[in-house]
Amino acid sequence: MATLRYQACGHVVIDGVLKRFGKPSDDYTVTGVTKSIERILPVGTSTTVKLWDVTVDFAFKFFFVQTDYDVHIEFVTDDDASIGEVAATKYLTGSGKDSILGPPMILTSNTSYANYTVNFGGGTINTIDTIRVRNLSTTDAAQVHAFVAG
Repeated sequence: MATLRYQACGHVVIDGVLKRFGKPSDDYTVTGVTKSIERILPVGTSTTVKLWDVTVDFAFKFFFVQTDYDVHIEFVTDDDASIGEVAATKYLTGSGKDSILGPPMILTSNTSYANYTVNFGGGTINTIDTIRVRNLSTTDAAQVHAFVAG
């Protein structure tokens, strides 16, 4: 088994004021990694592509994704609906330029609620089973890069 190490740090400038978060020396780890996969997927205009499927791939402990053009990401928990299928989406911003990736989205677990009730009123801890990418643009094809470890 391997240990995956990654860093999460950066800075922003707001109204001329520099704000830093994290340090390059801060390593985060994910232990017990036995599998990993890197995917580079073209996502055509007005198209949806399945990026991840636990029935084909493996349960993940680390999910890292970037894109060159803006896309929506759909996470489906309990895809077989044995408890209560729940889908959630997140907008992922790209750079707006071919092959230049925008900021990443990182998940450090596949844990999610199935049969979820708003404001944490109820639900059952389950896992994300399927991840899809939707390119809503009618003019720009996106290139989505993902690295997944489990």
